[in-house]
Amino acid sequence: MMDNEQIHTRETSDDLAGLFYSTQEMLAIVTVDGLFQRVNVAWEHILGYGATELGNMSIYDVMFPDDLSLAAQKFDSAAKQKHRETFTSRCKTKSSATKWVRWSLCPAPTKPLVYVSACDISDQVAASDELARSNEILTSVLLSAPVPTWAVDMEGRVQFWNEAAEQTLGWTAEEVLSGAAPGFLSGSRVFDSRAQDSFAGKEVLWRRRDGLPRVLRIWTAPLHDGSGLQCGTLGMSVDVTPTITLGSDSVDNSNGGRCQS
Repeated sequence: MMDNEQIHTRETSDDLAGLFYSTQEMLAIVTVDGLFQRVNVAWEHILGYGATELGNMSIYDVMFPDDLSLAAQKFDSAAKQKHRETFTSRCKTKSSATKWVRWSLCPAPTKPLVYVSACDISDQVAASDELARSNEILTSVLLSAPVPTWAVDMEGRVQFWNEAAEQTLGWTAEEVLSGAAPGFLSGSRVFDSRAQDSFAGKEVLWRRRDGLPRVLRIWTAPLHDGSGLQCGTLGMSVDVTPTITLGSDSVDNSNGGRCQS
């Protein structure tokens, strides 16, 4: 008869086997040469290769040729130097589709094996690429817009400054983006992301670097990060000097009036 320790060992082994085969991540045990020893059913669900097929393949056979150098470097580090490693690569499915996969490699403590877990991140990569394209389009639009446009972070540091802002506000993008911007940029309420009041078409007296006074109608709006927290402010302005008398009571002199070079 089996004693309690033997029963416990068998139950534990059965539980681990159940976990191995039920997880949605691709799990595998691989030799130090990259050959598959054991895989779960997720490989067939995600890449289309069954256990029998993978039994005649190496881990490199499912990857794009351009990604093999990084994969080999990471796998060698895990297999021979016993380091935990993570990396991302493109993989080929059985139907020749492309999947982005994030790999985690863990060396077996006492055996010449590597434990592999991998997850399909194709949707995240596609979403990130789409966001990057959208941001690129938006940046191009704002850079070429005829309206002076800028963005500042919560510390008042300018992060974006288009050509129209250079022409109207009188300071070059190089000056304000280099971190050596004139002191008024961080002190002016126009560039203060933490100011309680916002600008919604408010008219402000502005003095350019060359001392030329201009009346600007300014709009600002908060910018938020992925968690919903404010991370800065977007601002736009229109030069309305030709239609406004500089001494008019409608002009906010408390802000731009002290913007001296």
